Amino acid sequence: MRSCLISILSLFTFFSVNSQSITVSTFEKQIVYTNIKNPLNVSAFNISPENIKLETSNGIITKENGVFYWIPNKNNNNTLLLVFDKENKSIVDTFKFRVSQAAIPAIAWKERMFHSGFPDWRKINKLYLDMPICCNHLTLDTLCKILSFDILITYPITKRTVLIHSNNDSITKEFKALVPAFSPGVKVEFLKIKMYVAWNNPSIFYYDDYFKYVQNLSFTLY
Repeated sequence: MRSCLISILSLFTFFSVNSQSITVSTFEKQIVYTNIKNPLNVSAFNISPENIKLETSNGIITKENGVFYWIPNKNNNNTLLLVFDKENKSIVDTFKFRVSQAAIPAIAWKERMFHSGFPDWRKINKLYLDMPICCNHLTLDTLCKILSFDILITYPITKRTVLIHSNNDSITKEFKALVPAFSPGVKVEFLKIKMYVAWNNPSIFYYDDYFKYVQNLSFTLY
């Protein structure tokens, strides 16, 4: 019922004359990301800040220390955001936003933190998520964990392959035991990397939504 009311009021607002000089924007113009607290920059010349109220049918909007945050819950290329004047109990403007999903973190190897270039297999202990502290000016309070992966080793001359599975983010002793025998041409592939991602640590996790397969890593010795 509330969403229908928002839609009807929004249509009315589109055809009304706006004299309030209001702007609502994000760091990426009119783009917000699902399941992330997107800070909104709200300016209004004829409405006091305490009388501004924001509503949307896509997710929730909160206000913390004078700043509005929007947490959408679904992707949509044409999501409406309504601005209310609480004192006059009226809609003063309507804005359109594109709601997208934030990118999945990249996978890297632990040794990458201390060395650039080809990995030193003897020093690698874990795969880890190459996750920036912030992305596009958004602070990402994340719960990200690698759950499992496969290592496929291919020997160039014999074409023999060895498949090793790990049930966590650690490189197995079985793999490290094979490293000293690596020769030029040996190909090492990290396959079927599974990870668990939850943006902003939601209190309820829907496993199918956050259980991901991500990109593979492949290296050939020279």
